[in-house]
Amino acid sequence: MKKILLFLLIALPALLLQSCLHDQEDKFSEASSLRLQEAVEEAHKALVNNQTLWVLDYYPREGQYYGGYPIVLKFDNENVNAWRLKEEEEKSATDPSIIIHDASAYKVTNDYGPVLSFDVYNDVIHYFSTPRNNSSWYQAMRGDFEFIIDSVGQDRIKMHGKRSQNTMYLRGLKEDAEEYLTKCANLSDEFIYSTTNLNINGVETPVDFDLDYKHLIMNPGTEKESEMAFCFTSAGLRLYQTMKVNGANTEDLIVNLQEETISPKESSSSSKLNRTPGYMKYEEWSGDFTLTYKPTATGELMSTTVTLELVGDKRYINMKKLNPTYDLTLIYNRSLGTIDWNCQKITTLESGNYILAANWHTDAGSVNYTTSYGMRAIWNESRQAYVWTDRGQWSGHVVQGFIPYVFDSTGKRLGAVTSEYYLGGGARIIPLTFTKN
Repeated sequence: MKKILLFLLIALPALLLQSCLHDQEDKFSEASSLRLQEAVEEAHKALVNNQTLWVLDYYPREGQYYGGYPIVLKFDNENVNAWRLKEEEEKSATDPSIIIHDASAYKVTNDYGPVLSFDVYNDVIHYFSTPRNNSSWYQAMRGDFEFIIDSVGQDRIKMHGKRSQNTMYLRGLKEDAEEYLTKCANLSDEFIYSTTNLNINGVETPVDFDLDYKHLIMNPGTEKESEMAFCFTSAGLRLYQTMKVNGANTEDLIVNLQEETISPKESSSSSKLNRTPGYMKYEEWSGDFTLTYKPTATGELMSTTVTLELVGDKRYINMKKLNPTYDLTLIYNRSLGTIDWNCQKITTLESGNYILAANWHTDAGSVNYTTSYGMRAIWNESRQAYVWTDRGQWSGHVVQGFIPYVFDSTGKRLGAVTSEYYLGGGARIIPLTFTKN
């Protein structure tokens, strides 16, 4: 009996402690669950109760790879109306509209915090995460359709993409959705500038604009070089995040297209926007051009008329007539308003072999098969022509021209092409100048 009493005396405190801990865990779990549910309700209420529209600077893919896309949203209790600008591939000659609108259901769910989920297909949001009928776009643009809500303010909701981890903001918008997006489109189309010396707190900072991917590079080519994505707004550029430059916090850059100036929103000082000499918009590269070239380093100077045909995506241009059986593809550089001529696969033969126009360093007798290397058409004011120039990518070498070679399916070079695949009538070509007719 004494042993039983002794055992009970020893066990009782442990039982009491376990009961207390269990009670505390239940209360803590219940309080935590309640807080999470309250956060979800608060986020949903903020989305719906906002009397204005929301604008979202949407950044697909990790690292803000493609820059920002403006999206306008309007929420009710269960559905969202959404608007965005059409991409070039979505535009049609029979439909002049530049804006896509769609409506769908959405949810604010609980996943260790409130999550804004567009769980029903919406052409505005899901465009960035839907694969195209193109092998290079099988992952689409790696965009988000689920966003973890980080904080809710009076006129701003901070969140980040579940997939990309990019931070994004919903900001209250006082303008009409289509009016706002039309202004964004107009500013984007007319922003044809490559550089500026941004005046912040009286100090000028060199800035380059990458308009193809909507990034700006500050102090390019120096130890202080830094890069940041941006999104076009109705008034200028909004940076991916607030940036401190020369002691000042900068997020919005206001653009004056008439005066060709740019300035931080918080500053009264403006800076001149600079465009590259000879800048031409994508549409201006359509038509006939005269190409001067040599078939060899010591060959005679020749010229021919080629026709440039726009693909329609504001990125690629087909060059015709240099060979009657195939076209070459040029790449438009929007930041510089010019075109690049790269090493490229030009046709596939019936045998399964293919022809590649390889980079050629004439003086060294070297060739290179990297398809991102090549030449650029640089405007020469004194010659009133574009001069084909090496882009400085091939270490220790200079791209001076192109040689077409035959390769098998494994990538092994088999030899020179037959005359029917010559460029400009020769087994090799050294492009020199380019002028519009």
